[in-house]
Amino acid sequence: MNNPTLEKPTVNTELPSPLADIHDRVMEAYYGKLGEQFMRETQSRIHWICAQVKGRRILDVGCSQGIVPLLLAREGCQVTGVDTSPQAIAEAKGYLSAEPAHIQQNVTYINSDFLALDTLEVEPETIVISEVLEHLVRPELFVEKAHDLLKQGGRLVITVPFGVNDFIDHKHTFYLMEPFRLLAEHLQIVEVKVLGKWLGIVAVKSETHKPGVIDSLTVDRIRELEKAFEAIERTLRGNLGAISKRLDEANKKYRSATEQIAQLKPEAQKADALAKQLQNREADIATLQKTNQECLDSKAQIAHEFEEVKQRLVEANKKYRVVTEQYGLQEQKLVAVEESRVQSLAGAEQRYQKLQDQHAETQRQLTQTTEELRGAAEKQLAQEKQLKDVTNQLVQAREVIDSHIATITDLRAQQAALEAQLQLMNDAQAQSQREHSAQASSINALVEQRSQLEEQLQLMYDAQAQSQREHSAQASSINALVEQRSQLEEQLQLMYDAQAQSQREHSAQASSINALVEQRSQLEEQLHKLALANTESEEARATLTEAVESLGQAKDMLEEQLMLESTSRQAAEASLAATNKEWQGLRQQLETELNSSKAGLGAANMKYRALTGEQIPQLKASISQLLERSAAQQQKIDELNESLGRANAQRNLAEQRLVKTRASMTYQLGYQIKNSATSLGGLVKLPVRLLRLYRKASQQRQQNEQKLLANEPRKEVLPPPPVVQDENYLKLPAALPTSEQSRTTLLRQVDQPVSRLKVACVMDEFTFGSYRFECDLRPLTPANWKAEIEGFAPELLFIESAWRGKDDLWGSKVGHNGQELQDILAWCRQNKVPTLFWNKEDPVHFETFLTTAKQFDHVFTTDIDCIHRYKSALGHDRVYLLPFACQPALHNPIELYERKDAFCFAGAYYARYPERTRDLGNFVCELPKFRPLEIFDRNFGKNDVNYQFPAEYQPYIVGTLPFEKIDTAYKGYRYAINLNSIKQSQSMFARRVFELLGCNTLTVSNFSRGVRLLFGDLVVTTDNGEEMLRRLQLLAEDPLNTDKLRLAALRKVMQEHTYTQRLEYVMSKVTGTAKAQRLPEIVVIGEAQDRQQFDLLRANLDRQTYSQVRMVIISDAYQSSIVGDDPRIQVLKPGDLKKTTLSELVGSSPWVAAFVPGDYYGPNYLLDLALATRYSRAQVVGKAAHFICKSQSVELLSNEQAYRPAQTLSARRSLVATGIIANQQLRSWLKNLPTLQYTHAQGLAIDPFNYCENGAAHQESISAKVNDLELNLGMTIDQLQARAQSIAPLEINHDAPEITGRDLAEMFGIIRNKFVDLVVDGDTWRVHSKLADGKHEYIYAQQEVRVDELGCEDGRLKLFVDCTPGLNLQLVVLFLDADKQRISHVMQHANRNQTSDIPPEAVYVRFGLRAYSAGSTELKALVLGHRNLQPSEMMGRGEHLLLTNHYPAYADLYRNKFVHSRVSAYQQQGVEVDVFRLRDNETVSYHEFQNIDVVTGCRSTLAKMLEKNSYKSILVHFLDENMWSVLHPHLNSTQITVWVHGAEIQPWWRREYNFSTDEQLQLGKLASDKRMSFWREILQPMHKNLKLVFVSRYFAEEVMEDLGFRLPEGQYEIIHNPINTENFNYVEKTVEQRKNVLSIRPYTSRTYANDLTVKAIELLAEKPWFKDMTFRLVGDGPLFEETLAPLRSYSNVHIERRFLNHGEIAALHKEHGVFLCPSRMDTQGVSRDEAMASGLVPVTTGVAAIPEFVDNESGFVVEPESAVQLAEALERIYLNQALFSTLSRQAAERVRSQSDWKKMATLELNIFRDV
Repeated sequence: MNNPTLEKPTVNTELPSPLADIHDRVMEAYYGKLGEQFMRETQSRIHWICAQVKGRRILDVGCSQGIVPLLLAREGCQVTGVDTSPQAIAEAKGYLSAEPAHIQQNVTYINSDFLALDTLEVEPETIVISEVLEHLVRPELFVEKAHDLLKQGGRLVITVPFGVNDFIDHKHTFYLMEPFRLLAEHLQIVEVKVLGKWLGIVAVKSETHKPGVIDSLTVDRIRELEKAFEAIERTLRGNLGAISKRLDEANKKYRSATEQIAQLKPEAQKADALAKQLQNREADIATLQKTNQECLDSKAQIAHEFEEVKQRLVEANKKYRVVTEQYGLQEQKLVAVEESRVQSLAGAEQRYQKLQDQHAETQRQLTQTTEELRGAAEKQLAQEKQLKDVTNQLVQAREVIDSHIATITDLRAQQAALEAQLQLMNDAQAQSQREHSAQASSINALVEQRSQLEEQLQLMYDAQAQSQREHSAQASSINALVEQRSQLEEQLQLMYDAQAQSQREHSAQASSINALVEQRSQLEEQLHKLALANTESEEARATLTEAVESLGQAKDMLEEQLMLESTSRQAAEASLAATNKEWQGLRQQLETELNSSKAGLGAANMKYRALTGEQIPQLKASISQLLERSAAQQQKIDELNESLGRANAQRNLAEQRLVKTRASMTYQLGYQIKNSATSLGGLVKLPVRLLRLYRKASQQRQQNEQKLLANEPRKEVLPPPPVVQDENYLKLPAALPTSEQSRTTLLRQVDQPVSRLKVACVMDEFTFGSYRFECDLRPLTPANWKAEIEGFAPELLFIESAWRGKDDLWGSKVGHNGQELQDILAWCRQNKVPTLFWNKEDPVHFETFLTTAKQFDHVFTTDIDCIHRYKSALGHDRVYLLPFACQPALHNPIELYERKDAFCFAGAYYARYPERTRDLGNFVCELPKFRPLEIFDRNFGKNDVNYQFPAEYQPYIVGTLPFEKIDTAYKGYRYAINLNSIKQSQSMFARRVFELLGCNTLTVSNFSRGVRLLFGDLVVTTDNGEEMLRRLQLLAEDPLNTDKLRLAALRKVMQEHTYTQRLEYVMSKVTGTAKAQRLPEIVVIGEAQDRQQFDLLRANLDRQTYSQVRMVIISDAYQSSIVGDDPRIQVLKPGDLKKTTLSELVGSSPWVAAFVPGDYYGPNYLLDLALATRYSRAQVVGKAAHFICKSQSVELLSNEQAYRPAQTLSARRSLVATGIIANQQLRSWLKNLPTLQYTHAQGLAIDPFNYCENGAAHQESISAKVNDLELNLGMTIDQLQARAQSIAPLEINHDAPEITGRDLAEMFGIIRNKFVDLVVDGDTWRVHSKLADGKHEYIYAQQEVRVDELGCEDGRLKLFVDCTPGLNLQLVVLFLDADKQRISHVMQHANRNQTSDIPPEAVYVRFGLRAYSAGSTELKALVLGHRNLQPSEMMGRGEHLLLTNHYPAYADLYRNKFVHSRVSAYQQQGVEVDVFRLRDNETVSYHEFQNIDVVTGCRSTLAKMLEKNSYKSILVHFLDENMWSVLHPHLNSTQITVWVHGAEIQPWWRREYNFSTDEQLQLGKLASDKRMSFWREILQPMHKNLKLVFVSRYFAEEVMEDLGFRLPEGQYEIIHNPINTENFNYVEKTVEQRKNVLSIRPYTSRTYANDLTVKAIELLAEKPWFKDMTFRLVGDGPLFEETLAPLRSYSNVHIERRFLNHGEIAALHKEHGVFLCPSRMDTQGVSRDEAMASGLVPVTTGVAAIPEFVDNESGFVVEPESAVQLAEALERIYLNQALFSTLSRQAAERVRSQSDWKKMATLELNIFRDV
């Protein structure tokens, strides 16, 4: 929504404050809290939005305070509001809480980012995005997300500000085109509405809409836009009028105020005059007061003088009395003075009275003046109040004027934008006019072409004869031209309909015109052929004439249409020009009015400033005070906002913590306990729930451990790069001087494919690059496939499981069964072109491509384990195995670089594959100890941490290699590392294995069952770095062994695994014919002087493994011309061949070889030469590097020349093309043969093996060095493909409960969906989708299902959706809590076993379906469990099967290690044994341990293993009832030998010490009774094909005693566990080593008596010499910590919790002298015997069979349970050095005489090898 708040910047000294308040207040605006006008605008906009909503499920994106959800909820809609602002969501929920409950139920608020929102449960029919897009940097992402969520037909309603709206958070300014472009990319626009200052658009999700096409911008739309512009213009004019009116009113008020001020000025002047008069009067009064004061002072002075005169009179009277004479005189004078005084006083009194009168008059006047002044002041105050009111009015006017200025500015910006929009439209019109001109030119060219066509037709009329095929071709061409014309008309129509045509449409039109020109060229060529013809029928001429007339009519119609369009365009141009002119005038008028308004406002502002600055300064002070108070209030508001922000942040943090807390085991444990405590049923179920939590916690710990393993290798365990390196380390291998010659003369070229078979294809780059050397391969493109396939006319369509196809054109169209793919297949069916699909992504993406595979005639897969599933799903058996291969043209042994004696890994690091990265880490840890390691990083230089090698790998990284230079890595190193992501398939693994072997590079790889089956020992395969290092070191003991291994692997690949072989196999299945033989026939010529030489030549031929050979022997020593027992040999007399040439002798055979009788030609001599013709264009192939026999010794010559160009090659050891020597005389050639040299530019030298010059007489002594290694070469490809073809379809079992399709349909209820039809048919539910490519639809069930009704086990939900292929369908599982609120969800592919963890809070489950694109399927059932998808074919390599319950692994070295010792011994004796580890309820899996393959599986897998492989015998260890149930049916036909070891046959009381409670004891007794009953049943009587083997005599007697009967003597043997005395070799011990005591034991039960070991060491701790001894205790198990805890305080006791391999154990044996191994039961004691073999003195317990293997002459055997005697034995060894040395030597001797591995292996092999 539009944000009405203003930015209020604040300063916060504690936390960073928000830059602006952008909080939306739409609810307040809607209800009038932000002003009446704003309320009306907001309500109008909101009501329009609500009116556009369709459907009941609504999603409001950017819901703000929730006004739209609230209004829609009141009308019954289900609304989900989404907003990223927690404040907005909180306020929305507050408003919602005031609504009735039924309305609250209709609204859901989500505080989330829309793009990250998981809305699988929400299926909106309308999405509202109101005033949101302008706030986004990339609004197209929101539109795309909304499109993905909408149903077909669903609506998207958006509103955005129309034009300039400079709100602080706006990122975009929208007019019309930009919103149209955003929406038209995905949706069809159906409604546009200008809502005042806002623009509203409604768009619909439609199948028919073309992305990016703005088809709704029609002339009517433009008219609507003009009306909108008119409305805006009128609004602008109205606003300007209102502004002008307000300005006039403001001016009137200003003038009125001015007039009032003018009127007040005279009064003010009067007031001034009165003030001055008052001042004058006050001055007069002051003067009068001063005069009065002077009078008073004078009066006072006169009174004083009167007193003085009176006193003088008294004195005078006295004097008068005294002086009578002067009395009269003085009296007279006194009277005169008195009279004068009286007169003076009277005058003074008169003056005083006058002054009093004047003072009174002045006082009266002053009072009158004061009253007048008081009235003037009151009048002045009234005038000031009036001025203040006028000032306030001026302030309001100023605010209004400022807002009008802003509005006018906005309007001017909108006007400028509209002008720009009109300019764009004018430009578009101009562009359209130019394009129209160009198209008119094209039409003119078309008319000219028509004229030329008419001229050609005139020539055609002269032709006399033409075949019907040419007529059809001509008609097809004309029809194609008509189709092109129609397409052009459609494109022109589309172009004229759109006012703003995109460049892509112009390109499409240009392409169409080019296609038309090309079609015209083809037509001209065909017309030229017609002109040369001799005849033509009248009917053809009539047909062609009619076609020309129709073309002319079409041309006329086109011209008429063009005229109409031109007229329409001109009218549109005129309308737009008039509109433009009108807008120009409007713009000028607006500018004039705005300028005048601006000038008026400026003058008003000047007057206002003058008025406020001169007349009312006190107003400013008041405003300043108000501003200060406002700033204080704002500061408080900002502080409150900051507090609110901090509170929100704390709330979000608390929510995150809450999520983490709810996911924690502690919370889930408390949740289960709390919920279970509410009912008795809950308490009953509580133990089961707690057990599930425990198992889940264990799984999480294992996952965490795997994550830690994924980060290995760590820096501290990685070996650093070698300190000293040669100068070439970490540099690219140097190219050979002959590399360019090899590329140009020897390597095959792509323009010379093996066959001319025409194959149309859709392939990825790698596959296309491999098959293009084999046939004429044409890649199809989605856009032009029809023209490509029709022009190519393929014999076969070959489509693989391509992700993006060649040049990334196909995207996901193959996997999603795109419409283009369906159309191609339909074309092939119509034209009878066979189709095949190859899924190279099996088994991982079996379900992904299953629907696609269904449509093809033939299906091929890289995974043999998927074939039975394909056959079952597809309903036919045309499913075959097609593994990867190598392309000899690219992957061959011809040397191009100086190979570095180092390892190379060329690939990428994938953090998301922890097992793969762990395997790589294991190699990097160990392999640099053997040879340097260099890495080519595919993602070198990129910063994505998910694909970046960790820092520990950086010292090994050379850089990166482009694809075209990958041969640098393949051929530049002697060793290469391969990593398989798929390890459990029997045939699918990395194609790099084939490619590396083809390049003659020794390959090491992590484990893969397929690699082991197909290549045996040819690839050094293991997951363990130390084991890899051990095997490489053994191989390197003889430098020639490495080259022999490389040769054997090269031979295997070139013979069986090339893409030539793969394509031949494909064609044999497609056509039903036998595979072709591609290797050539070779004629071998030799001359024998006598019968001995004749026999030598024949022996060399008999030795050859190559079959395509015949031999001609020139000799008189054999009478017949044909050797009867070998038709390959022809004998000719020398006398009959005097003039015979080699071509006459050889005939059509392409290749010739020579045998010299004295030379030795090994078994694969001819085969290796013939294979060289497969990977090179050499005309001479020979052995420049070769062996030569000199004086009984063999010497290797010129080994550096192997696989390099050779100008000259010796004829006696070469294969030559017949054409080179065809004309040579046979006799001359034979004569020169021993020294003859072939010289040719295309000569190739290959390996030196299988040949020795002069070695025929010394075959026995040279064969070991010259011939190949004895290796396990794996299965042949023919064997593998034959086994694959025999695989039967998968048989569906119904062991688990199922919900039928009908029941599912009832659960979903009535479904009405526009794009998906659902129909119940019997027990199945048919689903038919009409969705377009790339579209999907969700459908949810109306009913929920309780979790406890689904048969969940251990808190895990197992499901399998059983449906037919044909539609990409997925199952949606929503987990709901007790209130049916959503917790989480999972998506599950159909036809795949899926296991999901159930959230602890989950009570209900709601199912849903997700349909993708178009298609149909039958949903048969939802299986509440797993289907048995185990491999149908279990392949083995050996003649014997060994069955056991456990077998060692690199992470579990001690599990039945003695069983592994036996298998290793058999292998070294040349007997291959398949190993099967039986684990019930486990799916089949494979692993390798020390070069032994181990298969793990359940009983059904074991049954398949026995059924599919004809084993001569079965060797069983630890037999139990489960094993016997599978073995028993084979007992009559197969010998079964059972090794009995101990616990599996003993009664409970033999191991009573293992039971610590009565309950355990009782359970042990029950198991014991069952176990003993089982053994008595199978052994009494004993079948003739059953034999037992005991490891000791004691144990055999004990078993028979426990059984209660003796076994037949001939049906059991005593054979000890074998001890590898070579690995555990004896080295004489020093006497100091007697102080070093070793214990290597399991800590799994009390049987191993490790507690006695602890007690013995504690007793020895009391001895004074104890510190002189050292003890090392190594092992692991549940009892480890508990048992050894008492010893951790001793500094000389070293405790190591780990497993050890044989090499580590042997190394520890070398450091120690005593082996401490008490026991409570042992039938032999393998670890003790291994220590004795190394010379350690055993200290053990005399129980069970131990005395049979140890006595007092080879060790110490103490009483049972006696720790004291154990300590005493150790004390004797410490104190008696001589005794220690004697016992050490005798212990080693005893083991070698009693249990040596070779002796034991021979005894055991004698039992079953010759069966």
